[in-house]
Amino acid sequence: METLKHSVLNACRRLLKPLVRLLLKSGISWQEFAEVSKQIYVDVALEDYGIKGRPTNLSRVAILTGINRKDAKRYRDNPVVTPSPRKTSEATQVLDGWHHDTRFLDDQCKPIALFESIDERKAHPNLNHIPVFADLYKEYGGDIPQSALLKELLNTQTLARDSDGRLRVIKRFYMPQQLDEESVIRAGEVLQDIGDTVVHNLTRRVKERSRFEGRATHRNVSATSVNDFKDFLEHQGMDFLESVDDWLDQHQASEKENGVRMGVGLYFIQGDANKERQS
Repeated sequence: METLKHSVLNACRRLLKPLVRLLLKSGISWQEFAEVSKQIYVDVALEDYGIKGRPTNLSRVAILTGINRKDAKRYRDNPVVTPSPRKTSEATQVLDGWHHDTRFLDDQCKPIALFESIDERKAHPNLNHIPVFADLYKEYGGDIPQSALLKELLNTQTLARDSDGRLRVIKRFYMPQQLDEESVIRAGEVLQDIGDTVVHNLTRRVKERSRFEGRATHRNVSATSVNDFKDFLEHQGMDFLESVDDWLDQHQASEKENGVRMGVGLYFIQGDANKERQS
């Protein structure tokens, strides 16, 4: 049993690497992800471990997940997780304070452009009443050095400097890389489809038919062939998907039949051969 758990956790490490890359590019901290993961633990325990199609009770959810009954009830009754500011990154906490703390807002409740320090503000006596970024950082910056936090916010164009040197907020949320929302939603659907198929094949009953899942890979392909393979796959893969689409169209459920979502996906694979050998 311990060996199996070790193998499952190692598989999770592989699964989580691309996911964490997406989370970090989106400015999502591990605390926010932890909240979401607890929510999903409760959801799956309720859905998959009930009796005769009914959700299981909170006591069993707590036993299965290790989440206490009180928290399990909270996740069950409030399925949309909205992490509180204390569970977000220091960068997000600073931005949140800048947008909500009245000390750092103007008469229109908009974030004030701030000088970085009192020394910088001294050159502008008429603006001596305005707080400085150091004040904001002291309140919300946590244990990240002010210079490192400010550099990151400027590099990601979350903040910008005005002509007088003041710091101005550009983005409401800290996001190291701007991503297209529709593409992110689609990515989640693709990852779920792949994951559902793999887990089904691992956990299916003996008499239950497996779902097709296969790969064609080689660990030592010439790096100069990458673009040629992409061209090959885009041509051959699209031909295959079009034939699948035709087949699915020909087998649409009638109005009197029960319909199911069904299909197949293809994806390009590329990795570092040296890292593959080490893993």
